[in-house]
Amino acid sequence: MSLLHSQLFPPNPIPLYPVRTLKSRCQTLPILCAKRTGKLRYPSEKRQLKSKHKEATAEVKNKFEGIWRLSNLSVSVKDDPGKDSYEVFDGLLQEIAKVLKFPVASMLPREAFSVIRKSFDGRKKIKSPKFVYSVDMDVDRLISLEPRSWDFISKLEPRVGLIEHMPRERFSGDLISITQDCNNFRKANVAEESKHGIYNGSGESSKCSSIRKPKIAVVGSGPSGLFASLVLAELGADVTLIERGQPVEKRGRDIGALIVRHILELESNFCFGEGGAGTWSDGKLVTRIGRNSSSVLAVLKTLVHFGAPKNILIDGKPHLGTDRLVPLLRNFRKHLDELGVSIKFGTRVDDLLTDNGQIVGVKVSNSQDQLLMTSQKLGCDAVVMAVGHSARDVYNMLLSHNMDLVPKDFAVGLRIEHPQEVINRIQYAGLAAEVHCGRGKVPVADYKVNYASGNVGDMTFNSGDTSRSCYSFCMCPGGQVVLTSTNPSELCINGMSFSRRASRWANAALVVTVSTKDFEALNLHGPLAGIEFQVV
Repeated sequence: MSLLHSQLFPPNPIPLYPVRTLKSRCQTLPILCAKRTGKLRYPSEKRQLKSKHKEATAEVKNKFEGIWRLSNLSVSVKDDPGKDSYEVFDGLLQEIAKVLKFPVASMLPREAFSVIRKSFDGRKKIKSPKFVYSVDMDVDRLISLEPRSWDFISKLEPRVGLIEHMPRERFSGDLISITQDCNNFRKANVAEESKHGIYNGSGESSKCSSIRKPKIAVVGSGPSGLFASLVLAELGADVTLIERGQPVEKRGRDIGALIVRHILELESNFCFGEGGAGTWSDGKLVTRIGRNSSSVLAVLKTLVHFGAPKNILIDGKPHLGTDRLVPLLRNFRKHLDELGVSIKFGTRVDDLLTDNGQIVGVKVSNSQDQLLMTSQKLGCDAVVMAVGHSARDVYNMLLSHNMDLVPKDFAVGLRIEHPQEVINRIQYAGLAAEVHCGRGKVPVADYKVNYASGNVGDMTFNSGDTSRSCYSFCMCPGGQVVLTSTNPSELCINGMSFSRRASRWANAALVVTVSTKDFEALNLHGPLAGIEFQVV
């Protein structure tokens, strides 16, 4: 029997054709499948990869212009200067030389290369922990400093995910420079049109002088509200930024009173105030829409413009920390002031003003005034609602105006706290000694867990067919648990950390998905059923 088994089922079979069912009078033999690795791909994957490779090759007009991006360059921890170094060093030059097939790595000029991404890979399934780099190679500079590299560049071919050629025009700056370029382009068009128009007394074309600045009210000073105000003001709009909370200076004192004396300010706390709920949080700059895309980089470069460290442009898991966010927000506010943005802190939007179905303004009052005795009207042409996740009164107000509000699935759970040293040992084993409370060679260890439960046909809360996931969220290495309630009768918590992540404790949320079907099972209906679920 063992001979039959070895003949029919070799140790690593490669299935070329559909497997036929084997019939046996004595027993049914198991079908052994080849273990899938990164090198074995399905035919559809091969075709897709081949198509992408052809597209990448076709896009290369001239190998000797622009930038070549070299990705997935690995350097072991022992050969790397550490997580806080972003320079091109000998070990990295050796990896670059391997890609270029350049014989002597030390002859490559470091000035021709720049690190654009660096991440740490400490997974146990790899042989040894390593740092993984993406490097941009300036072709013009490389050839001018090392002419012998010309032959090696001529043989360079794009490889999807590993080697990519990019023309220089694909690179962009921060949002301030981008909007200024738009303004310059618009002015150039106006100047061209004015040659064929009629001039007024001031020398401007009649078309230009008749345009009135649009008046825009932006509600909420979280990331969405701040960046909306920035772009609109840079493009010439008359912007009023309305925030129910306080600027970071006053907000910091209110949060201190909450932590030390347990005094909750309903309109100035961990959720409400300048910068939004993320100001006193972990400051993770996480995205799932493409880490190196031009739009994401434009936002990150804008943060750098206002004081964020440049390493957020490079780190695989960029992180700011509350201690860096507070001065950054001060600089952001100063720039908005210089642009003429009117910032109203401690101001709550109570209603929208409409005329024949059109927005004509907002009704506001002092956020400390619960009786609306200080209400006033602000006229505007449009309103940007960037109110965040805790402004329940605003959601009800919008619903009263028959605005289209759509309920969405979300997650609820609790927060777990661990000794950070335990997480370091679990993730890094013997390398845990290199952490040194965030000042060491490797980053403070984090983790991510995910578990999916249930299939179609499972019944949960009598809500019908559903599946449910339980996963970790907002893991804060070297951080602390904080109270983020906005109502004294409710308890809500979050995690935060400072830039060094030097705390002895780690924490993470452990949450489970909640479907809109669950609301129906509790007899909760309508677009605000999720909010009712939260307070049940």
